[in-house]
Amino acid sequence: MYEYGLMGMKCQSCVAKITDTFKQAGYHNVSVTLNPPQLMIESDNPPARARVEEILKNAGDYALALHENEHMSSKETTSIADSEEKLTPLFVILSYIAGGVLLRAWISDDYSFPSMMNNFMGGFLVVFSLFKLLNLSGFADAFATYDIIAARSRFYAIAYPFIELTLGIGYLISFQPLLINSTTLLVMAIGSIGVYQALRSKRKFQCACLGTSLKLPMTKVTLVEDLAMGVMALIMIVHSYGL
Repeated sequence: MYEYGLMGMKCQSCVAKITDTFKQAGYHNVSVTLNPPQLMIESDNPPARARVEEILKNAGDYALALHENEHMSSKETTSIADSEEKLTPLFVILSYIAGGVLLRAWISDDYSFPSMMNNFMGGFLVVFSLFKLLNLSGFADAFATYDIIAARSRFYAIAYPFIELTLGIGYLISFQPLLINSTTLLVMAIGSIGVYQALRSKRKFQCACLGTSLKLPMTKVTLVEDLAMGVMALIMIVHSYGL
C-alpha cells in the first residue's frame, strides 16, 4: 500500500472526485480519506510521484503534501529490505547472455574482443528490453521513481524498452556502430545519474532493469550495470574510430 498526503480537500465530494479520477486513470485499488486527507494506492509497483500529481490535477485543485509524508507501509518496506540480497535471477540471466556470446563465438570461430563485446551488449539490451515489455505500464511506473527523465516524461518511460531493443538489434546486426555506441553511452550515462541519486537518497526502490515481474531491489549492482554498459560503449567507440 502506497500512501500520499493530500492538500486542497474540503468535503466528501472531493473524496469521490479524486477516487473516480484515479480509477479512470487505471488505478482501481484506490482509497481516499478526508480526515486525515490521504490517498492510498494498492499496487505491486510504486506509482511515479509525477504521475500521481498529474492525475490529481485532472481531478481539480488538489496537490500532494510535502514529500516527507509520502511513504510505503511498513510491511512493504520490510519486504523490499528482506529481498535486498535476492539478485540470483539477475546473475543467472547475465550468465545465459555470456554463454550465448561464447556459443556464437565458437560457431563463427571469432573470439576477437570487439566481436564478443558487441554480441554481449546486443544480447544484454535485447534480453533486458523484453523483460521490461512484459509489463510496460508497470515498468514505466517503477522506472519513473528514480530515472531523471522518466520522472518528467511518461513518453520516455514507455519508449525506453523500445530504445533498448533497437540498440540491441543494432549491435547484433552491426548497424551504424558509431551511432549505436554513442546512443548507448548517452542512455547509460543518463540512467547512471538517476540510479546514483536513488542510492544516495537511502530510500528503497524497486529496480526496473528487468521490468517488474522479478521484483529486484535497487542496489549498487544496478549502478554497476549502467556504468559497465556505458564504459563498454565508450571502449567500442575508441577501439573502432580511435577517438
